[in-house]
Amino acid sequence: MPFIRKTFIRSIFIFVENINPKKRKTPPKNALLLQIKAIIQKGDYQTALEQIERANVQNMELHARLSLQILKSIVLIKMGKIKEGRAEATRVSQEIDPVEMPLLYVDALLGIISASWKLGDYDKSLQVIETAQKYLELCYEKKKQPIEINKRKGLVYYHKSVISLKKGHIDDARQYAHQSFELLQKTDDKSVLAESLHLLGVTYHQQGDLNEALHYYQQCLSVHEQLGNEQGIANTLNVIGMLYSRQGLLDKALDYYQQSLALRKGTANKEDLANSYNNIGVIYYKKGQLNQA
Repeated sequence: MPFIRKTFIRSIFIFVENINPKKRKTPPKNALLLQIKAIIQKGDYQTALEQIERANVQNMELHARLSLQILKSIVLIKMGKIKEGRAEATRVSQEIDPVEMPLLYVDALLGIISASWKLGDYDKSLQVIETAQKYLELCYEKKKQPIEINKRKGLVYYHKSVISLKKGHIDDARQYAHQSFELLQKTDDKSVLAESLHLLGVTYHQQGDLNEALHYYQQCLSVHEQLGNEQGIANTLNVIGMLYSRQGLLDKALDYYQQSLALRKGTANKEDLANSYNNIGVIYYKKGQLNQA
């Protein structure tokens, strides 16, 4: 954290006074990065990691190499390797000049934020969120890439919502989730939109507004289906099953649990698979079909 504070203080005046917008250009699209992002959107994190590790970084320009490192941190976090992901995001944040590449710097900070709250370090997440917001405001002042800025702002609200939810502040969580959704629905990144929709569903689910929760879960399911993200589809089917179970609609719950199980059988995530079998067993128990449970 001291590094982040010092970097911000050192660079804020340079950023405001010395950047000539006419001289700054959006980095060219890199075919490998686009390919890896598409794989991540489909939820195939192992393949994405393999592609990243095979990449010839020596032939990459600086922005592309740093972007690749950020993608690696994202993939590691998605795979449950949280500490490794945070370490990777921290390393790349220290390599980035936040004046020259502010959006990329925020991307690295978002990795630190995500990993930190997953590790239960909410205070650190909130501290890094504060730094990310300052750089995003500076980007707004320069009117550079507003869609990309809004995407990152939407992700900041997403993380604030999750942290509020974990702290039991449901009203704040729902408010941040709506702010996140409003921004992310305007981007072309459907995977983050799906996460935002899922989070909205969770906030309403926890408040007991099951109809509204179902509305957002179904939208989330539709986006995952468009992406072909089988893991996302399976997880959303499972949570819809949980909702129907809570409503006492056991046959509907069982149907969704079984659909989720069918997809999860093809994955290597044994924890998710065990969760599906357990949920199905609970439904049979509630139905009095103990031989099936």
